[in-house]
Amino acid sequence: MLSARRSLALRASVVFASVYAAIFLAAISISAAFTWADRSDGNQLGPVLARDYAIADLRDQEEGPPTLVAGQFFDMAARNPDLWLVVLKRGRIFTWGKVTPEISRTVIGLRTVTDSALFRVPAAAMPLAGSAIRQIEFPDGPALVAAGGVDPATLSTWESVQLLRDPTVAAMLVAVAVLSLIGMGVAARAFRRALEPIIVEATSIGADDPTRRLAEAKAPRELGPLVDAFNAALDRLERELGRRRRFITDVAHELRTPLAVVTLQADALPAVEGKADLQRGLVRVTRLLGQMLDLERLTLAVNLQEGVDLIPIVRDAAADLAPMAVDRGYRLSLDTPDDPVRVTADPHAIHRAAMNLISNAIAHGGGSGAIGIRVGTDATITVLDEGPGVDPDLAPRLFEPFVRGHSEEEGSGLGLHLVREIMRSHDGDVEHRPSTAGSMFRLVFSRTAGSPKARNRKG
Repeated sequence: MLSARRSLALRASVVFASVYAAIFLAAISISAAFTWADRSDGNQLGPVLARDYAIADLRDQEEGPPTLVAGQFFDMAARNPDLWLVVLKRGRIFTWGKVTPEISRTVIGLRTVTDSALFRVPAAAMPLAGSAIRQIEFPDGPALVAAGGVDPATLSTWESVQLLRDPTVAAMLVAVAVLSLIGMGVAARAFRRALEPIIVEATSIGADDPTRRLAEAKAPRELGPLVDAFNAALDRLERELGRRRRFITDVAHELRTPLAVVTLQADALPAVEGKADLQRGLVRVTRLLGQMLDLERLTLAVNLQEGVDLIPIVRDAAADLAPMAVDRGYRLSLDTPDDPVRVTADPHAIHRAAMNLISNAIAHGGGSGAIGIRVGTDATITVLDEGPGVDPDLAPRLFEPFVRGHSEEEGSGLGLHLVREIMRSHDGDVEHRPSTAGSMFRLVFSRTAGSPKARNRKG
């Protein structure tokens, strides 16, 4: 079933087939015109039609001459007063219309004709001298039917194209239809192949490389304006996204200094009611600003990626958060393989992702038990806790921005979202899997430092 969308390939194929068929039919028409109108013995299409009409309308009689019933022959006779008909049967001649002696003698002279012929009546004016004869079979024997005296100017449009009834011409038209269908398929395939390079290039343009544009040389010349318009749209989009990123970054930077001053002033306050709430609020806003800056930094993550070992990155993140974990009542453990686990990544971004997962386990682990951190040889980082787990109603939206659990007091709702964005910028992902004793989060990397994809990405 054809798609409801407009198909350029289909349109091109239809145009190709239509032009092909028009040229072919024009050639047939011109050939027919020369065949039937420019013969030295006059126009023969009219006599052939008159003869065939007469044969169709003739009715044989057991006794007496054949008779004509009302039909197409009489319709043609109404338009041609000089139309005549001769039937030669069993040595007897039967006539209709203005049959001159020259016509009778000519038909009698052609009685040995076994099938059909075109001839000219001697001493008759052109083009009415054009005539046609054909042998037919009656129950009581064969008969010759001859007709003529048709003015070609009286033929209708339909009668003028009766040549198409010829089996040879019909076969040619069928061949045209088949060739047209083949041409449509070839044209559609060629059209798609012509578009394939530019489609591949357009598909490869990602958010991590906003400066890339389509190469006009890879597109067919006719699509040049479309390529220019597409590139212009990308230019406008890049400018707008850049403006928004700069705005968010500028706001975050502008707020950092005042927040730092307010935090110091809050810490210097005496122990009064509400001080702890104020400090928690300031910590939350400061963390939110830091995560917003981290999200913006991801736009440059690909350019900062390099071959790194995951083990020291995770070890540093665990060491940074170990005092907090112990202070909150957790046992923190780190399990790493003996050999390096190398991936192509931005070490700062991966450090931030590991920190967020460990901080999430500290915040939601229930305040006791173990928090396990494991680096796998399959380029994964896993963080497990023994807390109450994730609310099933919250699980589908866990990695969306600003989604927070009920027990989170200081979180901003951007931590896990930031982790997912970091991993997606590395063509990886973050998984949440319920555990028998808490929750398990895993960072999965799809590229190792030695893989062909990673080397191509860097080079």
